[in-house]
Amino acid sequence: GINAEYGGVILVEFIQSYQIVQRPGRELAKLLVVIVGSLLVGTLPYLDNFAHLGGMVYGVLSACLFLPYITFGSFDSGRKVCQIVVALLLIIFLFIVSLVAFYIVQGTGWCKGCYYINCIPYSKTMCKNTFSSL
Repeated sequence: GINAEYGGVILVEFIQSYQIVQRPGRELAKLLVVIVGSLLVGTLPYLDNFAHLGGMVYGVLSACLFLPYITFGSFDSGRKVCQIVVALLLIIFLFIVSLVAFYIVQGTGWCKGCYYINCIPYSKTMCKNTFSSL
């Protein structure tokens, strides 16, 4: 989950300061390749893609909350204050949802397709005995 978290943090930093980046399209493409690559690696057996996804979401929200930022006018300053408030509320909400999912929903068979988030069976025996069944 840590690679995706760093990708999320760097993505937020890029979005907040895109106005001073020389080639924003090229830099955004590089960031998206790293993030998508990290998520694709997570579909292999014995790697937890839920940790990658959760790390990325919490990384993006934490970056919105804690990263220092440059303001480019009063509208941009107001937008970033709203972004901080929304990020704080979402972190609290997702923390509660994570606790409920971990302690109450896990192992109940609530989401049959969630198994494919962790391991996509590229062959018939690829995801057998991976201990990632939900």
